[in-house]
Amino acid sequence: MLLSSLSILMGAILVPSDYLWAYSTHIIIMCLYLIWTKRLIVFFLTLLSLLSVFFHEFNSPEPFPVFDGAIVWVDFDDRKLTFPEPLLTKLQGAIQGQSIAITYQTANGNWHSQDNFTLREFAPHTSNQHDSLLYKGRTARLVIPAKEGAWWQRQLYVKRQAAQITVEFADGEIERLDNSPYNVRDKLTNRLDSALQSYDSWRFSKALLLGQNDLWSEKNTWVIRTLGLAHLFVVSGLHTGFMFVIGRLISRVIWLLLPAKMLLSGLTRWHCDAAIVIPMLFGYAYITNWGEPVVRASIMLSVYLCARMLALKASPHGIIIFALWLILLVEPRSILSPGLWLSFSMVFLLIGYCQTTVKLSRLLMVQLMLSTASMVLILGWQEAISSVSILTNVVLIPFAAFVWFPWGIAACVEVVVVGTDLSYSILDVILRLIIGGVDWLAFELPLLPFEQYASSAPRLLMLFLIGFWVYQSPLKRGLLCVVGIWSTLFASAFIEENGANLTIFNSDGRLMVKDKSTVLMVDSWAAHDLNRLLFDGYVMPAQNRVYLLSPADMTAMTPEQLLSLNVSWVVLRKYASTQIMAMMTALKVDWVIVEDHESLSFFFENDRTVLRHSACIYSFFLLKSDTCKRVEKLESVLNYIQT
Repeated sequence: MLLSSLSILMGAILVPSDYLWAYSTHIIIMCLYLIWTKRLIVFFLTLLSLLSVFFHEFNSPEPFPVFDGAIVWVDFDDRKLTFPEPLLTKLQGAIQGQSIAITYQTANGNWHSQDNFTLREFAPHTSNQHDSLLYKGRTARLVIPAKEGAWWQRQLYVKRQAAQITVEFADGEIERLDNSPYNVRDKLTNRLDSALQSYDSWRFSKALLLGQNDLWSEKNTWVIRTLGLAHLFVVSGLHTGFMFVIGRLISRVIWLLLPAKMLLSGLTRWHCDAAIVIPMLFGYAYITNWGEPVVRASIMLSVYLCARMLALKASPHGIIIFALWLILLVEPRSILSPGLWLSFSMVFLLIGYCQTTVKLSRLLMVQLMLSTASMVLILGWQEAISSVSILTNVVLIPFAAFVWFPWGIAACVEVVVVGTDLSYSILDVILRLIIGGVDWLAFELPLLPFEQYASSAPRLLMLFLIGFWVYQSPLKRGLLCVVGIWSTLFASAFIEENGANLTIFNSDGRLMVKDKSTVLMVDSWAAHDLNRLLFDGYVMPAQNRVYLLSPADMTAMTPEQLLSLNVSWVVLRKYASTQIMAMMTALKVDWVIVEDHESLSFFFENDRTVLRHSACIYSFFLLKSDTCKRVEKLESVLNYIQT
């Protein structure tokens, strides 16, 4: 029944525009068939899906007429943008009712993005009362959403943003922006930071409880991802499950304390669960800034509680499919979000694995299966992972579920309500021991270099074995799949690594280029002769772009020199002065930075160039640094030139 409605919602987004006529014909025929067979419930759900698609997808907004360099006032509290009167008049017809995303950079160099801004019909300079809430900047870049564009354009399309504007604030505005919490969520976070930031473990607890890793150092990030624990510190459905369990426990206590009159009035424990747990789930979603995985998991669990409260006889699979239909009914474009499929696929996987009675050994096997599956899925996202990643997950996830998360939530409530941090001071003692052990595991035990595999066959084999393992559960022969997966995983440790064909590394502030055995170039060799620092002949002979190693004295890179050599890319040893960076931007010269003790390696494989930056061991992560994005761009440019 729901599958036909799901197909309508999916098809409206996935079907190319040129074939919408065929899609529409199919839907009309299906609706006529449902009416003829008198399947009115299915027809009603299908009609709802059609209406959702009609109101969400078949509107064509006007072009977004914002120009670079326009003055804009930003109100973060009300999420409003105000432009000067001449431009505001031009924008009113095209922007009314649409949402706009903005990105901006703060004083510490971090980029932030916020969605769902709208226009305000009001000139800010005429209202002194509202000036304290406004931040003045200039538009620097405009990105338009596109269903089949680059990944950032597709993200705007999925989020239904009319455009994304990069806003540059003056230094004074940035300082005021950093010191101004915008809402209750930010004020709560600031209060917890001021009370608990003195504890060394708070940076990890903040990431676990709130999904904010802004206090992490590069070392912390490397350790967590190397051990395969990143999913534990990114708020997701797992954390919503933790909150669900906490809510159920609170509900059980309240249920035991309820007077007998209420129990005799027809109130059931499921009513009590729904009244307590559902507000807690969506309250946690608000605190974590309405992350999509948290919202999806909250909807799914709320639908489950409501089904039990109403005594509906529905299977767990049916409840999940209904939750998926609700999410797509509200926002059909969620179909393009990989996280949607990852969340629901993992829940289906859990249900498929837990069809029998739940025992302690069974829960342990589920944890082992999930840790193994996540380790396999990391293939291609990271260059290497710790050999004890599975064991670390098996130990730390139950610890986080039963100790760290509930204790941390209670400690945060104590800080906000009472103003003391006694409970967290006790938790900090335990966490420091665990963090020390985690650091030792990451740095002392060997890594598994997944990129050693010459083909994708081992990865496909492991994915097949995981599927077969779940299919054979709970039969013991499924354990043979575990042996096969682990054997394939650990085999990479015995494959001899082939060195990079070319490496640029920074040794004590000096850039060097070397092949497998010989130093080819040093930045100090050239003095002011930039011709001696061109290395494009080593990277890609007979090509149209020029690649330059920045000289020891960066002032030698004058506009005349760069233009005469037609330089396309520059490798810098550090961030240059503002003037030099602005000059390269104006000349449309790209750059990538290799800081002290970092390296950029070139691997020439099967007519393809693969780049590895030592600071970007993780080639896939939601919040990539600017350097990692530039390395990806350089790699795409090199491979485009070859074709």
